[in-house]
Amino acid sequence: MGFSEDSLYINAAEPGISKLSDIHLSEGQLLTEVKVVANRSLIIQEVDKLIYDVSLDPDARKMKMSEIMLKIPHMQHKIEDGKLRYLDENISTIYINGERNDLISGSRQYPMNFIRGDVMSKIEIIMPNTGENKTDKYIINIKLAREIPNGVAFQNIFNANTRNRYRGSSDIASKTGNLYYYLNYGISYEDSPKVRAFTEKENKQNLQNYIQKDSSSSWNNNLAHNIILGLGTNIAKKHKIYVNLSAQKSENESNYQLSSGKYYITQQPTQYSNNRTISTVKGIPRLNANVSYSGLGLFLEYVSTNTSRKNLVEVNNIKNEELLNSNINTISGSTSKKLNDNLRLFVSALYSTRAYSQNSELTGLDYNSDIIDALLNIQYNK
Repeated sequence: MGFSEDSLYINAAEPGISKLSDIHLSEGQLLTEVKVVANRSLIIQEVDKLIYDVSLDPDARKMKMSEIMLKIPHMQHKIEDGKLRYLDENISTIYINGERNDLISGSRQYPMNFIRGDVMSKIEIIMPNTGENKTDKYIINIKLAREIPNGVAFQNIFNANTRNRYRGSSDIASKTGNLYYYLNYGISYEDSPKVRAFTEKENKQNLQNYIQKDSSSSWNNNLAHNIILGLGTNIAKKHKIYVNLSAQKSENESNYQLSSGKYYITQQPTQYSNNRTISTVKGIPRLNANVSYSGLGLFLEYVSTNTSRKNLVEVNNIKNEELLNSNINTISGSTSKKLNDNLRLFVSALYSTRAYSQNSELTGLDYNSDIIDALLNIQYNK
């Protein structure tokens, strides 16, 4: 609908024009119906939440969920893993229709890169310490316009830095009807650079003048593996079952070396000592299994650790600094080992009166301030 302008010069004294009705407008198009619609804002700020109305966004069909998220002011992606940040704070909890979802969550956000944006109707950012969010972190709740489509998504990440820290992970998640399943494997290795400290002090005591030299070094390395398998399904609208199986294995070696030496200025013997402590902790695979159904949880956990500690002491008595480390007079050492086995089985129950509460990705339970725990707790230690 539009209009055009026209102008006509009228001379009232001109013959042939007796009244204004003789002047006609140019021919146009007849409209059968006209609707007037007021513009609605995509963003609504309420006291306890900010709402982005995706249903009013004309780009929702052409963009992915993750791209729509970036339309919210102050929302951005982290460079290292692509996860969301809001007002410079990491988003660690994401709900779908107010509930936990195994395909899209705070720890698993990459599937939003593959799903079309119009699957969402609204995006809610729940403010911290409000009626619906008792935590001090922002929570995102996505209200769906329709069901999330079936499919499979996967992601591989590898990180490294100049301090010899390496980390990699592979994750795959899938949805088929009401069944969600996921598999995650992670590996990390760290070989920390050696840290050294050195001090030198001169002591003058009559004829026993000497220089005290002390040095210390510390370094460690760590290797860890982690694998998680999870299943989730809806039996009914309000009844959900989650099954999680996980295993972890880690090895850590720490070294600390302390050297101390007295170097006499006179021709008296010089004493030098070297003390090195090696601590090794090996974790035999740690196994966790838990099943939860509508607020009831059954947990089984087995943890075993093998700790080995070795102390080496070297004491040298030599007559000059050039022969240092050539004559070892005394070597002493000690080794200790400790094996710990822990087996724990317990049942917990809880109830939640709110749509949003703190979420545990590991156990699959929605923790609230009102929780009944340790109805049954059996623990075995060796």
